[in-house]
Amino acid sequence: MTSPELTGGAGFTYEDAVAAHYLAAMVCGTTAEALDRRVVQRVAQQQSDFREPLDDVIIDAASLADGTVMRLSLQVKRSLTISAARNNSDFREVIQHSWQTLQKPDFREHMDRVGAVTGSVTQEKYRAFATVCEWARASDTTAAFMQRFVEGGSASATHRAVVEAVRKVPQDIGAQLSDDQLYRLFSHLVLIQFDFLHAGSTREAEAIVSLQRALAPGEAECAGNLWDLLRQFARDGAGRSAVHTRATLVRALAGWRFTGAPAFAGDVQTLRDSTRHWLDQQADDIGGTHLKRQELRDQLGAQMAAHRLTLIKGLPGTGKTVLLRGLVQELAAGCTTLFLTANRLSGRSWSEHARAMGLATTSIEPLLVEVAATGHATMLIDGLDRIALEQRAIVTDLLGQLLTNPALSDWRVVATARDIEPLRNWVDLPQFHGRFRFRFFSSSIAQVQGYPPGASHLWTARSVHWMVQRAVHRQAPWITLHLSYAT
Repeated sequence: MTSPELTGGAGFTYEDAVAAHYLAAMVCGTTAEALDRRVVQRVAQQQSDFREPLDDVIIDAASLADGTVMRLSLQVKRSLTISAARNNSDFREVIQHSWQTLQKPDFREHMDRVGAVTGSVTQEKYRAFATVCEWARASDTTAAFMQRFVEGGSASATHRAVVEAVRKVPQDIGAQLSDDQLYRLFSHLVLIQFDFLHAGSTREAEAIVSLQRALAPGEAECAGNLWDLLRQFARDGAGRSAVHTRATLVRALAGWRFTGAPAFAGDVQTLRDSTRHWLDQQADDIGGTHLKRQELRDQLGAQMAAHRLTLIKGLPGTGKTVLLRGLVQELAAGCTTLFLTANRLSGRSWSEHARAMGLATTSIEPLLVEVAATGHATMLIDGLDRIALEQRAIVTDLLGQLLTNPALSDWRVVATARDIEPLRNWVDLPQFHGRFRFRFFSSSIAQVQGYPPGASHLWTARSVHWMVQRAVHRQAPWITLHLSYAT
């Protein structure tokens, strides 16, 4: 196998900027050049060892309207001369590899595109090349296309020179292009010009502006740094024949906050509204008194950082939901969260529940990727042990994806439960134990003045409510929360 390091070179290159341009479009959830308004889904680099003739940058994109997909396969050249001269190896390579790509069994006729992207090219030849390609795509037959090049046709001498240059190149590899083959090749050819070679490049400025719009409020000023980071990703990716998806890119950009892909804007808002509605309905005080529980919150944060699954465990009235509410409120501030509660589930599977919520996207991976991009890679569940039998698949569908999907391997789960034993009947704990690390919190109100510590298990929510009111009235700040750990 040829080392991608050899074909990719060393240090930042023009190719890095081209790949980063399409990575930026994927971050923004938008389209880019030569994709016919389709949204970037995947960017692959240096794929020659995977039988891709046009190997430098390969982009897969999908239509939001009908879901159709296409592939754009590109050779990247800092400069390009359009001619069939034998010493013009760059142009000959582009055309030969484009023709070879058309012969692949998985090539999609009238959908996929092949060609090159360059930083410098003679403008007259560039315009003529682009025009011939558009003529081919606008012609319904070979005869209609070739009629433009007959004596008295609409083609100029430059147009004819472009056609002959393309026709001659594949002959060197034994492929004799007939008029039908020439028409087919031009129907799928593209030539893109990106100016990333000069200081003050408008292309670079446009990429940074698009990233500014994609970043969450307060982070837009870092768009230039994000562009540099994407160029670094492209540089590193060229050396290892990388394949980037939105999921892997969002994971690599953990810590950055985005406004979200336009296609998911409605779903993101629905999730935020659902979380806000629960927060508004869930009290976080006892008789008007707010307990900060900062020590518990700090320890909860430490456990979340160390383990993928954290279960807050305790008897009714000990403050499990209030502790979770504080975490949800913190994570939901200007961000998206995936929050579930036992008494607000609908349906018998995640897809049914998602539709009941009003989500347009029921597929788990893309939705969770968007949650992570616009918020936090954390699923929060209140009352895990109280989920009804017929609704448990909602949770197990999600947990199954978190266990098996590498794109979601950085996700955390935080849940409350009164007892772990009921979970053993429907959550495969041995399977999770091998991949998730557990830490169970037992939270309780303890040491209220005048009451024996051992009596805390007898307290009801009402009695705790009364005792806090009494303590506040007497200005005695001795209500404390203690944690005990058990594995």
